[in-house]
Amino acid sequence: MKDWMGTSETALRYWRENQEKYPPKITWMYLDPPPGWRFRTSEELMDWSKARMKLMLDPTYQEEQRKKVRQEEEEWTKKVEKDKELMKNTPDTWEHYLAKMEEGRRMRKLQEEEEEAQRIAEEEKPDDNSATLEEMAALVRELSKK
Repeated sequence: MKDWMGTSETALRYWRENQEKYPPKITWMYLDPPPGWRFRTSEELMDWSKARMKLMLDPTYQEEQRKKVRQEEEEWTKKVEKDKELMKNTPDTWEHYLAKMEEGRRMRKLQEEEEEAQRIAEEEKPDDNSATLEEMAALVRELSKK
């Protein structure tokens, strides 16, 4: 079997003749060994790949990998948010200018809401000439005594 490894044409011919032995390329899992790893024999490579496949199919390993990916994404989003905040606080940047414009817009809106609340409160304020319920009850009692 080692004699077919001589040229690429013979290797390709061997693969075509024995194609049914191998899974289709869509089902392949790429098992990249760490950099610097060298395998002396094909048996070493096969043992490593079998152990790697067992590890990759292990549910605890998969969960650890998911957690690792989630943590990296969270760190990335925190870094992006930190950079955005830094840009907002750095003068002479578009982010700073837009943040100032948004702050001014927000302050104007708050001021308009306060003015509207004051106007409504003034409209609902009772007149000074109007009598309260107790005062009217006292007047009725006095008039009924006479």
